[in-house]
Amino acid sequence: MREVVEGRLVLAEDLVPGHLVIDDGWITDMATDPGNEAWAAGPLLPPGLIDVHVHGWRGHDSTGDAEALAGMARALLRQGITSFLPTAPSLPEPEIPRFAARVREWMPSAPADGAEPLAQAYAGHQFGGFS
Repeated sequence: MREVVEGRLVLAEDLVPGHLVIDDGWITDMATDPGNEAWAAGPLLPPGLIDVHVHGWRGHDSTGDAEALAGMARALLRQGITSFLPTAPSLPEPEIPRFAARVREWMPSAPADGAEPLAQAYAGHQFGGFS
């Protein structure tokens, strides 16, 4: 299915009126027209975003099972996130390798209709001097 989306293209150095041609979910063409006032009033058309710190999204938790990770990937893509790092929250030390193994095991089977997992990340805050 072909779709043409018109608006303001967010480019590396500029914001330019233009359009994208999308064939079967893939951007196949792009054109700019700085003088096109209709396109200049259209929506912003940014590139896909990469989220490098995701604990969860739309009820799906990064520390969950493969189904939770797949649900999170699908929900993120629908928000314009094209790739992400599932990130563990602060966890007890023995849980960290289990989290990493779960994500690593899931990554090859991540859904094609979701954001692409790039790796797994760990979030933790170390505070010292408290007793």
